[in-house]
Amino acid sequence: MAHLTLKSRTNRRALLAVITAFLLFACSDPATQSAAASYPTFSFVGAPNREITYDLSITAPDMRPIELTDIGPTTGSVRVEVPAGPDRLIDMRARNDIYSGSTTRTLRAGRTENVRLHLLPGPVFVDRGGAGESDPGVIQVRDLGVPVESVFDGESGLGRFAPFDGPVHLETGFTADGTLWSLVDSEVATIEVYGAWEDLVNGSFENPIDLAGLDLDAIAADISTSHDWIAVGGVHDQDEGIALFDDAGNRNDNFRSEPEFQVASASGLAFGGSDLLFAVGEIIHEGNTLVAIARFDIANDTEDHRELPGNQSAPEYDDGLNPPWADVRVIGSNVFVVSAAAGDGDASVYHFDLDLNLLGQWGNRTNSGSPDSGEFWGPRRFVATRRENELIVIDQKDDDQHMSPDPELDGTGRLVRFEFDSNNGWQVFGEGDFGFFDTRFDTGVSG
Repeated sequence: MAHLTLKSRTNRRALLAVITAFLLFACSDPATQSAAASYPTFSFVGAPNREITYDLSITAPDMRPIELTDIGPTTGSVRVEVPAGPDRLIDMRARNDIYSGSTTRTLRAGRTENVRLHLLPGPVFVDRGGAGESDPGVIQVRDLGVPVESVFDGESGLGRFAPFDGPVHLETGFTADGTLWSLVDSEVATIEVYGAWEDLVNGSFENPIDLAGLDLDAIAADISTSHDWIAVGGVHDQDEGIALFDDAGNRNDNFRSEPEFQVASASGLAFGGSDLLFAVGEIIHEGNTLVAIARFDIANDTEDHRELPGNQSAPEYDDGLNPPWADVRVIGSNVFVVSAAAGDGDASVYHFDLDLNLLGQWGNRTNSGSPDSGEFWGPRRFVATRRENELIVIDQKDDDQHMSPDPELDGTGRLVRFEFDSNNGWQVFGEGDFGFFDTRFDTGVSG
């Protein structure tokens, strides 16, 4: 039984390149002719030590886009023209790898300042088989703008695929320091921690943590920011659908010592800091079964819950099929919940504070084959991302075979990137014939 050791990988945060931008003149747009110049330097930090070529763009509403191409480790100084001003979006993307980064800054006239741009690997998610179109595995892409085919072509480097070779991966995530982990369906449910993508592909992982004594069919997991706690959620026929372990895989039997409600199933979990744990799923309170978000204060042994708004009805799948149907993500003091249990036309994305006060609801659920921006088929799982404020979900219809005679419910799935309560930044990946994310998967993980 190994302890969870998660170290910062400083070699991956080495300085890649420094580009000095001499801002001599405003661009030729008459609206910006009077704008004075600023003189920033750009530091790009975090890329791996391998041959990568990048493109850099600088954009803003009041200026023409500036694009610099073929930037590499040997790039020196680059001469550009850009006006000073607010909301300068600086975006760096690998041409042949899964790294990118962006930041928005105000560039002040006559000032010399360093703009530090962190390059991060793209989102990671479990694909459970793509309705028979692909083998189940773990997928990573640079961003949602890359071609879908890049996942499997093995040449572009913009996406990559690690097929399941033996045990099934149920969920992947990043720790606070950026290390990738996975909840794995083995003979005993296990958390695997990877030093690199190649370790995931080869099944060579650091410090596997056996979750001995887990007595539920696992769906979701999360690791606290201090790495002291591992939470696992799922379905239990007679008892709790949530369990807490320490970093050595020992179950905390004191968790929820006097529960105020029963967690019948936990479809999604997320820590807020080190001692707050949020779960979304079905709970039983005073004889009523509710689709709700629950909050657990581990340090003080207290708990609370809020029923999700609207007409919520948790999907009922065939025996042995326990796909995720709701999830939760904590970003600072904001708690975001998605639910495929929402009724047609109801909101399916919710914003709470850390005390479970509802701050907003948004994102109508639809069965339409061509949903508009701001509409979801059935958001059910947040995708693991290194970008702190990024919201990406697996959005999937339920399947006709298991749910209803409605031909629109064909199991089609996609990734959706969004900003809460806004159509700005709406982006879709994987929709169509490719057929990602068939969540009809026979699990049954227990210890």
